[in-house]
Amino acid sequence: MSSRQPGTAALRRVSIDSPAVHDGAAVFAAENGHVRVVTPTARWHHAAGFRLGHEAPSVVLALVSCRVGEVGVAVLAEDGSKPVASETMVRAGVTQLVTALVDRAGEPGRWLMIRNAAAATASECDVLAIFAGDVPSLELTDADVARALRNPAAAKEHCVRQAWPEDVMAELAGTDLPLEVVPPRAPLRLPPADTLWHGATESVVLQSAEDIIGLLHSFDPLAVDPHVALLSDESMPLYLRMNVVRVVRLVESLRRRGVETGTVLEVGAWFGSFALSLARLGYEVVACDRYESYGGAFAGHTALMENSGVQIVSTRREDELEQIASLGQFDVVLAGAVIEHVPHTPRFLLEALYGAVRPGGLLLLDTPNVARYWNRRALELGQTIFQPLDEQYVCEPPWEGHHREYTAAEFEWMLHRVGCEDVGVEFVDYNMLQFSELSAEHCECLARIVEDPSQADTLLATGRKPAR
Repeated sequence: MSSRQPGTAALRRVSIDSPAVHDGAAVFAAENGHVRVVTPTARWHHAAGFRLGHEAPSVVLALVSCRVGEVGVAVLAEDGSKPVASETMVRAGVTQLVTALVDRAGEPGRWLMIRNAAAATASECDVLAIFAGDVPSLELTDADVARALRNPAAAKEHCVRQAWPEDVMAELAGTDLPLEVVPPRAPLRLPPADTLWHGATESVVLQSAEDIIGLLHSFDPLAVDPHVALLSDESMPLYLRMNVVRVVRLVESLRRRGVETGTVLEVGAWFGSFALSLARLGYEVVACDRYESYGGAFAGHTALMENSGVQIVSTRREDELEQIASLGQFDVVLAGAVIEHVPHTPRFLLEALYGAVRPGGLLLLDTPNVARYWNRRALELGQTIFQPLDEQYVCEPPWEGHHREYTAAEFEWMLHRVGCEDVGVEFVDYNMLQFSELSAEHCECLARIVEDPSQADTLLATGRKPAR
């Protein structure tokens, strides 16, 4: 494993005291050397431009605080009209670090433009700081790799703090800064399980996974409803070991929000990866799934859960949501890898789950991230991001594959829409944990999710039901 390269970010501060304005825009001096930009009402007009200098930057960073309306922030070419980096919208009441990556193959960026993006209203914002220059490049240490396998966002935060100068970090108010991560040399041997999962909680989760895997010999896939998609015999143990990071991250999310004990309802419990671990960690767990329709295939696993104190509820497809509603309310309601299997609208499931949360309690969901690295890569190659067509084509209705996968913004929107407050979405990546060592393409994936955690393969959303 290579050691980290010096994280030198060749950045220069851009002067913001003499911008160019046109179409009636106005610029005024604000507090602390900041600049206030005021634009009249016409949308996409009335811009202020800040000269970036003669050196062509690969990144432009602007800390912008929108006070009224909405502003668009973009990097333009020499002629002041052609965008060379994507435009970012900043809404009223938001202070945002706008990161504009300039395409080095095209024209160089020469201007940072701020213009009115609001419909039928004026906009007003403060420009707090602008920097232009190059993105720092780094190589991952063994510790960085271990962090990324557990939590890509935490790995990025740590790497950013190592790569960017402290004065830039302080000026730009946070760690949401870009990186260029050199993919590790393949093959890369992954850390052993006891290195990744060495805490007391993690040991419980890891042991629960091994106990579940130990009962796979009693699992009869032929007894399961043929509409249900199953992994191969070889893949199932890998999947259950990969689940460890999903469970660990969920427990960490609960504890960050102050829920270390209490009642839990899990909908779609399957083999019991979440339910068994949570029960062994001291929670009172009710686990729901359509166990009766699985023909006894899960009998060994439901017995394992019951022996650890889990209450098993077998639901029926035709009145499943009503059964969930009859169970009462819980401190925590969770559904892992369920919502993507719902045909048509997910609204009825979400309303049922939300209804089962006591006032002040938590709703947690996880689901595949439609914007994950592997989907982006497939689309670049002209390949589908949906499940294999042949499997769906020969299936008799109802198809129980992934009807829809979601972005982080959609997930957050749904939890707000159903009534949650204090909503947060985290990025989890467990795909790489199925391997003992990573190939070159998986090393590339690892580098990309440290650069941009939104490319991780799973979303974990948490929301709180308002207290009465």
